[in-house]
Amino acid sequence: MGKDKVKTDGVLEGDKLASLAEQNRARLKQLMAEISEGKSLPAWGDEATCGYCDMQGLCRKQAWTGAYEEV
Repeated sequence: MGKDKVKTDGVLEGDKLASLAEQNRARLKQLMAEISEGKSLPAWGDEATCGYCDMQGLCRKQAWTGAYEEV
């Protein structure tokens, strides 16, 4: 498969898609409310997950230990 191709292994439709969309909407509303209140928000924090993340410098995990990198 070429570099610019996207392979689709699964598809969500119907009730499952609607349910996940509603759960994501509710979670986003909760997170936005917590951000507005100034609450500390969780990050995943495990190395396996962080290894895939492109949010260096934005991630809340760095705030846990004050481990900020100079950019």
